[in-house]
Amino acid sequence: MTNFPKNSAISVESALSVAVETSGRTGSLALGTGCEIIAKTALSGFPRHSSELFNAINALLKTGGFTPDQIRMIYIPIGPGSFTGIRICVTFAKLLSYAVGAKIAAVSTLEAIACNAAQWARQQNRPPRVAPILDAKRGIFFTGIFQWENDKWARKSEDLLLTPDEFMLRFCQDDTPIALLGEGLQYYSNLFNHKEITILESGLWSARAETIYQLAYQKAQQGLFEDRLTLVPAYIRPPDAVPKSGYPG
Repeated sequence: MTNFPKNSAISVESALSVAVETSGRTGSLALGTGCEIIAKTALSGFPRHSSELFNAINALLKTGGFTPDQIRMIYIPIGPGSFTGIRICVTFAKLLSYAVGAKIAAVSTLEAIACNAAQWARQQNRPPRVAPILDAKRGIFFTGIFQWENDKWARKSEDLLLTPDEFMLRFCQDDTPIALLGEGLQYYSNLFNHKEITILESGLWSARAETIYQLAYQKAQQGLFEDRLTLVPAYIRPPDAVPKSGYPG
């Protein structure tokens, strides 16, 4: 057991940290010190994310002999995504931050999902693109475009709110393949009928706490923390959605 001092400052590289992912149907948690994840667990399902979250974290802490007041970093997805799921993450992070004085680092849900396709990207003959698809209801979805560069995903658009037809009109007209993943495909997969589109297998569709942890740890190293007083989920709805001319190129 690592002897973490209670209620005292500690460096990011040695901080006890917890990542919480409740933005999708399959929730999960990850616990670690610095960059190393030492334990993780899955939540039972979206309808129970809120009710089981605190018990699941306490159980995870106990496996390492830790207590909640030793947590120094909280890593979460900020959205876009399920209103309820993102709100659970943000509310939990704010409450825990107030209680134990931990810092909060938040990352894009879309980027976390894109990272699930890293192994697939390394197997392609040329740098691929991916677009996570998350349901936004009313026949539209959240998405963003990512290009594989230097062994990682580089963002090529802002977060977008589109219909399947709008997506194909904008991103499938230049003979450049694009792969889709994300839980929104449960509702929209049959609408993406285009020769340039590949739908990745469903095991890659959900964000994962361990990926949230890795991405947010990088932000924490740079000192990019959220203000717990003003932290709110990144909901995208008109007129806040990026205009259809907003895609660079």
